[in-house]
Amino acid sequence: MSRWTHITGSVFVDTYKRDENNKHNIEAMLKLAPPITGSEGNADYFVNIPSGYNSWGSDGDFQTRAVITINGDLRDREPLQTEQELEDLIDFLVDDCDFNIRNQSVSILP
Repeated sequence: MSRWTHITGSVFVDTYKRDENNKHNIEAMLKLAPPITGSEGNADYFVNIPSGYNSWGSDGDFQTRAVITINGDLRDREPLQTEQELEDLIDFLVDDCDFNIRNQSVSILP
């Protein structure tokens, strides 16, 4: 019998990058991120940009923040393995992408 682990949640980040292509750039970075794995498919990452702007100046108005949603039904995984992979993802966002984690809420259930 297969063992399943389920992950769903969101990570609210600030990129501090004044870029009109913020969503596209974050999606490209996530393609390089460590995956949250399962034998029948990995968790999906979705990028949502909040409405409005939090940075403005003579070069324009920008939203530097994003919500990364994580969702996956992971076959042949234990919750502890998925927790470690989530930690690897967070480390990637902070260390490799230079994002600030403003908030996160992620649930990992068997």
